[in-house]
Amino acid sequence: METRAGWSVPGLLPGYPYAPSWAHGPDGRPMFDSDHVAFLHSWYDRFGAELLYVSERTLILDVGSPPQEPEAVAETAIEQYAYCPDGNDTASWANRWTRFGTWQFCWD
Repeated sequence: METRAGWSVPGLLPGYPYAPSWAHGPDGRPMFDSDHVAFLHSWYDRFGAELLYVSERTLILDVGSPPQEPEAVAETAIEQYAYCPDGNDTASWANRWTRFGTWQFCWD
């Protein structure tokens, strides 16, 4: 299968990335491939985030226009934490990743 949009790749590769510790959906359900696609599509539209790498438990994005204003950074850090709560809290996201051009998500 082929796609022109990197944000759609998790929908084409079921289970990649696998997020075993994510249970934020309705009734604590696990993350679906469609959840990955929704997050990535939103970040592509807002920040120009392009998929660089995906493996079983890692996803890396190249972000063309990461947020810089404090309120936007805080809001995006909350989204990043909701997407991948493993290893970072919202302050860590905001201070280490959100403002920069590469976002890395790793699930334990």
